[in-house]
Amino acid sequence: MVQEYRVNLRMELADKRDMDRALERDKVTLSDFCRDAVRMSANLDPDAARLAKRLAADLRIDPAVVWSNILLRYFAEQDARDEVYGVTEAPLMEFGFTNKGPITGKPLFDMLRNDFLCKFQQQAKDEERRARE
Repeated sequence: MVQEYRVNLRMELADKRDMDRALERDKVTLSDFCRDAVRMSANLDPDAARLAKRLAADLRIDPAVVWSNILLRYFAEQDARDEVYGVTEAPLMEFGFTNKGPITGKPLFDMLRNDFLCKFQQQAKDEERRARE
């Protein structure tokens, strides 16, 4: 059963305008918008959030732009891979599960980093070999 909670927010006028535009653009209610924002924020991995905030600060852009651009890059890469190799049902490493649920946070970061490290090391060896030929 859903309980009702009332929340008062203080925000800059520019943020209010951004929120109003998003509500209109996405055709959602303020309640749905806030519920989605709370769920997203509450379930976001703290290490990922910290990395995104640091990148946003370094680039002097909003963290939402960092998240959006990372997601767009990911989906564009998957789409291009599917176009070249065909759509595959192979499980993606970043959506792996254990008996406790999805792999997230530092364990996922370390697993993906190791995979990329192996790929880049192999690419570097291949480039070095081609340069010698």
